[in-house]
Amino acid sequence: MSLGISVALTPLVRSFAHRHGLYDQPGARKVHSHVVPRLGGVAIAVAFAIPVMALLVYLNRIGERLAGQEGFLIALVGGGIPILLLGVWDDVRGCGHKVKFLVQIAVAVFTVFIGVDIDSITVPGVGKVELDLLSPVITVLWIVGIINAINLIDGLDGLASGVCFFAVLTLFFSGLVDDNVVVCVVSTALAGAIVGFLFFNFNPATIFMGDSGSMFLGYVLATLSIATTSKSATLVALTVPLLALGLPIFDTFFAIIRRLYLRRPVFSADRGHLHHRLLALGFNQRQAVVSLYIVCSILAATGIVMRVTRNPVAGLGLFFVGVVVFVIMHTFHLRELMATRGSGKVQAFETRIRERALVDLREIGKAVRVAESMSETWAHLKNAAELLQLTKMEISLHIRPNEEENLEHELSYNASVLEIEGRPVTLVVPLEDGEFLYGEIRFVFCVVKGVDVHRRAMMYLLAEYLMEFFSNAYAGRTKEIFLVQQHPAALDAERVAVASEQDPLSGS
Repeated sequence: MSLGISVALTPLVRSFAHRHGLYDQPGARKVHSHVVPRLGGVAIAVAFAIPVMALLVYLNRIGERLAGQEGFLIALVGGGIPILLLGVWDDVRGCGHKVKFLVQIAVAVFTVFIGVDIDSITVPGVGKVELDLLSPVITVLWIVGIINAINLIDGLDGLASGVCFFAVLTLFFSGLVDDNVVVCVVSTALAGAIVGFLFFNFNPATIFMGDSGSMFLGYVLATLSIATTSKSATLVALTVPLLALGLPIFDTFFAIIRRLYLRRPVFSADRGHLHHRLLALGFNQRQAVVSLYIVCSILAATGIVMRVTRNPVAGLGLFFVGVVVFVIMHTFHLRELMATRGSGKVQAFETRIRERALVDLREIGKAVRVAESMSETWAHLKNAAELLQLTKMEISLHIRPNEEENLEHELSYNASVLEIEGRPVTLVVPLEDGEFLYGEIRFVFCVVKGVDVHRRAMMYLLAEYLMEFFSNAYAGRTKEIFLVQQHPAALDAERVAVASEQDPLSGS
């Protein structure tokens, strides 16, 4: 039932998004190159809710079992609706990560208050361990973590919806083994809603689920995974949700580690996720998504076997075999990709630099000249850095203490993913006007034979654009703003002039 509703409702939501201009815009971190309507999460949520509500209205045997789980249903409704509305607001108006995080925590606390929580685990050799005061903390962390994990992995057409489907499938079989009718019913309704949406979301996608979909699915999956452990707190039972959601959990964990290591905000966006890595290796969108589907299927099969046999060894054995097969398949594929990718990528990059880069760079130069602030100029310079495939770009300015001007001494850009890789070299260009030295701009880039002469010239051109911005934006005030230093060439000229005046044999 939910499958049919999802198939019928998704085009209606897509048309609504088209009419009101609710699009996911392309950008530097985005993979898609054109606008795509979002809000698909609304279709998923409604298609999921209608069958569940119908069972509660029409109280057959299954409906009676479902109605008996009041706490779980209240958590789904009372937590799912605010999370969905938060996602819709973010899709329509935009919402800061702090607000989203606070709402997610509030919903997670509400869920714990209702009684849906992880209250105990069973450790082999120890027995059942009551979590007591740790129970609400662990449950809140689990719910908020899964919501954001699904949100972060939503980067390619059909990826998040496919990952969620495999997770739901795993939880369904876990509920089936435990004779947990509620988990089975909710899982079936959610799976149908996801598959129906996936018809329109797989590459090339005609609609995205948006934050409304990723956060709603994350909350329902987190709550549902807790319900699968309520009848059995064994280690195997607790491992199944971890395996079911293994891919987004793994991706989120390493995203946090990566950003902390690079000293970036944890909530900042980058192109270092698993799907970005696969694209950087040469996979197209479909190949990357299918590869991650295979990973999810291995994890799902491992969880199902462990749950059915109640034997961790059997599940881990299947997991090992699946990983070996996956690695062997992709090793040959990657060798072919890397063999053709190296020369092809360099050739394509060389052609782009020689035919288009200078034209594009001149457009950036025009924008820099008329920029009204250093932050605006820096944004244009970062676009140029991406165009030239720079690994790093740093600007060091000699700035006087000045409260009126919002200027920084150091600005730094680091590329997250590069098309061209190789031995890095550094080029330092002084920011000078022939008389004074205002700072320097440092470029780090990978060597590409036959292209670097052009790229280096363009880097010097970027420095000239920056100096033109200083001249236009701070005309007549440069000595007030900059701690200018006399350029070595100007100093040499002065020395020559002084020496000529003092030398009686100068002939004057």
